[in-house]
Amino acid sequence: MEWYKIELSSDQVKAGKEGEIAKAFTRLYIEAGGQRDAAMFTSKMNPRGDCVVYLSPGAVRIAQALIAAYNATPCAAPSRDVILLVGHQDAGDELLA
Repeated sequence: MEWYKIELSSDQVKAGKEGEIAKAFTRLYIEAGGQRDAAMFTSKMNPRGDCVVYLSPGAVRIAQALIAAYNATPCAAPSRDVILLVGHQDAGDELLA
């Protein structure tokens, strides 16, 4: 299974979409029992103010509705310089290359 990403514009970030997505995924994560391979990461905000939210392969299993709602697209695993939004505290070490 592959990673997915949700690209957010600076206007969407300002409007709180990143937090909205994280809150929705948190509910799904808890309902699924906090699976270690399910995690959500975000890129560090760049000077333009936009960002990318990444869903691990485990997250993809439990977040199909979220993926559809935000038009997420398949992608490669992000680099290690992302920030964990939702998931097990060791998710970065376990899931990122």
